[in-house]
Amino acid sequence: QDQYFEDIDFLVDDFLPPGVSILVGKPKAGKSWLVHSICIHLAAGRPVFGFNVQQCSVLYMALEDSDRRLKKRTEILLDSHGIKSEEIKDKFFTITKASTLTNGFEEEVSGYLDQNPNIRMVAIDVLVRIRQPVKTNDIYKYDYETGKLLKDLAAKYPKVAFIIVHHTNKSQGDSLNSVSGSNGLTGGVDNVFVIENTGGNGYMLNIHGRDIENDDSIPLTKTENGMWTLEGRNDAYLKINSGTRESILDAIRDGYNSRHEIIQQTGLQDGAVDQQLRRMVNNDVLVKKARGIYELCKPTY
Repeated sequence: QDQYFEDIDFLVDDFLPPGVSILVGKPKAGKSWLVHSICIHLAAGRPVFGFNVQQCSVLYMALEDSDRRLKKRTEILLDSHGIKSEEIKDKFFTITKASTLTNGFEEEVSGYLDQNPNIRMVAIDVLVRIRQPVKTNDIYKYDYETGKLLKDLAAKYPKVAFIIVHHTNKSQGDSLNSVSGSNGLTGGVDNVFVIENTGGNGYMLNIHGRDIENDDSIPLTKTENGMWTLEGRNDAYLKINSGTRESILDAIRDGYNSRHEIIQQTGLQDGAVDQQLRRMVNNDVLVKKARGIYELCKPTY
């Protein structure tokens, strides 16, 4: 009880603390584009998901890219986010090859961090490129050892955030259980971020963090050229719900007041309609007259 602990030194306020995090999603879900964007925003000192950041140097380990492809993807992201290359000069470090966790990885990364003490974030894209071959039938132990090796490295650099890109399995259950492998992997790291396609509401970033107080999901929205915008929760919700909201209002104005009629009239998915109806009632846009029956709130003067 007499011990004193300093506040957690978040790199991205209330979102990304130091330690080991895993970012997972299905193939082609945009994991690499997302972590690449976060790296660039940190290097440029730009907000991430509406949160302020500590501008810092980053190391992006793009282990599935060639140098040519990495350069092209970086140019696309800089243009998409309106960031000039000068803003990240001498702060955005990249490599495309690395050794495995049990054969030189720690020494290589430690070398980069020791030579560049301003690096506060290391993104490893992807985990499979640095994992040792499976030599045991105990998959839980194998996964936990992977997390432990990464945690041991992170312990040497307590101000650095390590983000490891990984993929999901075919599970349709809880997002945390969708991380490919056993629970040993998620149990051995600090935070898990899951990109999930929710259907009617598009993509969401689900958050499971030990030191992240607000773990509400963050909607992931895209620009016209298909890049993640990294907008904050409120702005993203407004964007993805604007069309849904207007469709529901049009249906109610036309006399379709029941939930069932609204779904039939709009053609929207049940979950999207239910979520929007709750939000509109809470915001005094609609009033719930009876079970499943909604009307517009009358204006007050």
